[in-house]
Amino acid sequence: MHWRDEGFLLAKNNFNENSVLIETFTLNHGKCTGIVYGGSSRKQKKNFQVGNKILLHWKSKAENRSGYFNIELINPIAAKFFDDKKRSVCILSSASILKILLPERQINEKIYNAFEKNVK
Repeated sequence: MHWRDEGFLLAKNNFNENSVLIETFTLNHGKCTGIVYGGSSRKQKKNFQVGNKILLHWKSKAENRSGYFNIELINPIAAKFFDDKKRSVCILSSASILKILLPERQINEKIYNAFEKNVK
């Protein structure tokens, strides 16, 4: 099973020595969890900031299993909101709320569009 979609990074956790477990919120596939091999390397580490817009390439043996991601950075948010403390706290808290409340793999276009509007 393969798919490709744009989404926002909701959470990041270290998994192994070099791997990262991420949760993302995408337009066409909802909230998805997966592993990024080599995610804690120097080249990839900067891509995993909560709220970043990323391009996801997802691979798995079955649709209902957690898969493996390859990611590309589309829109970093750290440079835009570093000086604005209120806006950065708003983005972090809304990402945390989405992580907790959204069910896995349920499509929510209205919520995605509202989150995308707030990040821009």
